Amino acid sequence: IPWGLLTAILLVFGRLSADNELIALRSNGVSITRICVPLGGIAVVCTAICAWLNVQAAPAAQEKLRSTIFDLATRNPMALFGSDQVIDQFPGRKIYVGKKEGNKLENITVFELNQNSLPVKVTFARTGMLEADLPNKQILMHLYQARYQARDEKEPANLHKIR
Repeated sequence: IPWGLLTAILLVFGRLSADNELIALRSNGVSITRICVPLGGIAVVCTAICAWLNVQAAPAAQEKLRSTIFDLATRNPMALFGSDQVIDQFPGRKIYVGKKEGNKLENITVFELNQNSLPVKVTFARTGMLEADLPNKQILMHLYQARYQARDEKEPANLHKIR
């Protein structure tokens, strides 16, 4: 909204200036202030709308989305996972599921990410199952036939330092 309003104002006043309409308005007794006050009012209204969206509406919608995803995950955790998909709804983690058959997951890769979104811990598993822990508000993933890699926290891209 702010960039659109700024662009519209610049285009309107640029066109008025190019056609000498501003000079014609001033020669007829219309001041620049009288022209700009309605635009200032519109700008204040748009600023208020943007502030409301950023301060109240967007955080509430984001919290509602998280709540909805959690409710979905606790009622049916398998609904979050699909075959051949990367799941990134969990903060600090990306989970790849190769195949999903009913309640069973196959070819699972769990990436634990650092602040720069680089993988520092990687877990590979052939199979896995999901379970909802309602009292603790957690989703538990049981991995079977798993391997674990830990990379250097300072240099996760350096593959010579994998443990």
